[in-house]
Amino acid sequence: MRIILVAAATLVALAGTAGLPAGTQPAGAGGPRAAGSAPPPATPVNEAEELRKAIALVLTGDEAGPVSFVNRAECTVQLPDALNTLQITIYLNRVILARSRILDRRVSDPDEPEPGITVILRGDKVVHFPGAAATKVGEVEVPAAPESHWSEFRVRLHTQDYPRIRSAWDYIYSHGCRGR
Repeated sequence: MRIILVAAATLVALAGTAGLPAGTQPAGAGGPRAAGSAPPPATPVNEAEELRKAIALVLTGDEAGPVSFVNRAECTVQLPDALNTLQITIYLNRVILARSRILDRRVSDPDEPEPGITVILRGDKVVHFPGAAATKVGEVEVPAAPESHWSEFRVRLHTQDYPRIRSAWDYIYSHGCRGR
């Protein structure tokens, strides 16, 4: 996606050179600059939002997924449960990287009816489930569930774009989250 954005910006910049004196290039609001001079400083990227998007992609399969930071410095995030009734807290700095996995399941197996990717987070109390009172969702009775901490958490992503999920995982653990 960045390559496309950079390519589009380059095309706009090249298109903007028409009519300029030879040896000059557009430089935005500062007017033309001499060829070979330093480009203007890059606009800072919102690193917190880029990290949130990568985490959302790994945990939901979608960069726009409903993931929010509880504590960015500690890489603690929340996302709704499958019924969208509770917020599950995930502690990404507690993940043991050597024991966690991203499994590419391009062909169906008996446990998973459709191809996709399974993300397995393992560590010390990686997930906090706040507990829930018994409720009814549509016609389905949902029993009460106690508050609990899980040392393993599996997420099934309905995508087959393993390289993109893997790249997002690498971004997460090289741009703020530490893991163990």
